Amino acid sequence: MTEIQFLTIAIDNWLTLAPLTLLCSVALWFSIRDRLAAGVLDPMTLTLVFAFGINYGIVLFMRIEDLIDWPLFLMVASYAVLFIMALRISSSAKAPPLIYTYFSRLSDERLGSSVFTISALIYAAFSLLIFSSIGFGILAETNRFDVARGYGAAIRIMDGLSPFIIAYAALAIIEKPSGRGAKFILLGVFILYAAIVNGAKASVIYSLSIMFLSLSMSRFKVRISTWQAIMVVVVGLSFSAIALSINLNNNNVRAENTDPLAMSSSQVIARLAYRFIGFGDTSYLILPNHIIDGLQKDSVAARFIAPVVGNDNLGKLLGYEVADYSVGRQALLHYAPNSAVGGGPTSHFDFFAYVYFGPIGGVFFIIILGWFLGRISRAVHLTSQNVDTQNNKLLISLMAAIWARGVLVVIEPTVALAYVLDIIVLFTVIIIMAMGIHGPGTGAAPRPSPHPHH
Repeated sequence: MTEIQFLTIAIDNWLTLAPLTLLCSVALWFSIRDRLAAGVLDPMTLTLVFAFGINYGIVLFMRIEDLIDWPLFLMVASYAVLFIMALRISSSAKAPPLIYTYFSRLSDERLGSSVFTISALIYAAFSLLIFSSIGFGILAETNRFDVARGYGAAIRIMDGLSPFIIAYAALAIIEKPSGRGAKFILLGVFILYAAIVNGAKASVIYSLSIMFLSLSMSRFKVRISTWQAIMVVVVGLSFSAIALSINLNNNNVRAENTDPLAMSSSQVIARLAYRFIGFGDTSYLILPNHIIDGLQKDSVAARFIAPVVGNDNLGKLLGYEVADYSVGRQALLHYAPNSAVGGGPTSHFDFFAYVYFGPIGGVFFIIILGWFLGRISRAVHLTSQNVDTQNNKLLISLMAAIWARGVLVVIEPTVALAYVLDIIVLFTVIIIMAMGIHGPGTGAAPRPSPHPHH
């Protein structure tokens, strides 16, 4: 089913589709809310509750409209249940996760300011390189992925650094009452700058969620009021609309070219509405008519190695376009086989599991993925629980950054796993650099208790 075909059906039946997406989002929220350190503004609220709530609502809608059959519908539903069950069980396990033990030993609070400074300097250097070479991601004429070819390593480093910079800066600001307002404005400027460089339309709201996550994990236990949450959403959507408007202008897209989206007098509003429906684009592209069963694939090893070493590098070694074999890219190529522009829909954890491991093997992969994310969730909560005795801004910021990157496994599993590896390697190196600056006697932080007193 093409995008236009689905959008036509969705618009004609929006009174059915909208409640279904809301129902799925509410169900997801109640299934994981006690595992979210920052509540409604946690990064996982954005990825799983919001984005996948819409996606699952679309899948349910397609089943009701008889656009997909029962076996594929039950596959999606069962994978979702298994993932959440594995996450909940894993996050409840008492043993401290390895990633928590590793960084709690490495993260001496005295190194925090040096690690932050080094990170900010590296980010500034690479952002200047990106700006001077390919410009800002938000101004990309095709899409940010296509324009960034050849600069993947620099962008990955920046994407690994920015969550930590935001988290640590927020904690440093809240710790000292003087000049908080001006400092938060400066942090807001950085978040906006990072979003412009990155080009992702959801970048601002995601960065704000990282900021609130770190504050929620700290000893200050910042709680977000309803109006503050609304303001975050408004700011995030405003940036998304501006970024989308720039993208439409760069591509000379006019309102008359977007039927059935012409239902809106505003091209930007129509396209923004489409972006929300687009959270389920992979589902409506590959589930109807069992398109998913005919997608081409390469080796599982290539899928996991490509995000680590880079698609272009692995492609040169193997002799084919490795990026073309992600599930999302295959969904696009099924309808536009001659597409030369990089990027495409995201793969989704459940579709990746089904395509690359099969219906039964996919079950085991889903459980492992849920367990992996649950251990990171446990690490986040242990860090938060220990702040009463040890308010380590460095450790809090690292855990916030790892969680913010880790939750992306539901969207693009192999890429998100590479993101987590990036942070582990990157900050191990930066912390060692900071130890060299501080000299002997730093770097071996006291190990927090995995069973804090309440």
